[in-house]
Amino acid sequence: MKKILLSMALLFSLSMAEESAVKLMPEVSDKKVAQVKEAIAWERDFNTAAMRAEKEKKPVILVVSKRSCKWCYHYKENALLDPLVVKAINRDFVALMIEMEDGGLPEDLWTPGTPATWFLGHKAQPMFQPLMGSQPSEQLLNAFSIVTKEYAQVAVKK
Repeated sequence: MKKILLSMALLFSLSMAEESAVKLMPEVSDKKVAQVKEAIAWERDFNTAAMRAEKEKKPVILVVSKRSCKWCYHYKENALLDPLVVKAINRDFVALMIEMEDGGLPEDLWTPGTPATWFLGHKAQPMFQPLMGSQPSEQLLNAFSIVTKEYAQVAVKK
């Protein structure tokens, strides 16, 4: 009988701990976002981002995400809040975030996993294959360097 009661108490405490951890996630997120002095100016519509990119003569960085994705959350809470990454994105790209649940992603940019980071050039065409998964800040900054150089070379040829 004692073992049964002890097991039930343990199960109850574990379920309560899980529930409180889920409740804390948004609070941690709010604190982290509050520490960031500048935020990424995300577009939420593909066509709007594509038109803005053509007008501003910048490539598009498209992050495809899902609300239920642990690694999407990690990506948004880490690399995409890094001040150097935020500054580079706002300066050199038109930023577009599409949540899979909301739709609006062209079929040819669909990937089986998330997060996926695409770099789109002229006429919103993919420049490279997407970066898959939550990327560290350093890797994103290296990718930004490659993408901006490639974009500038293509622009000179036109």
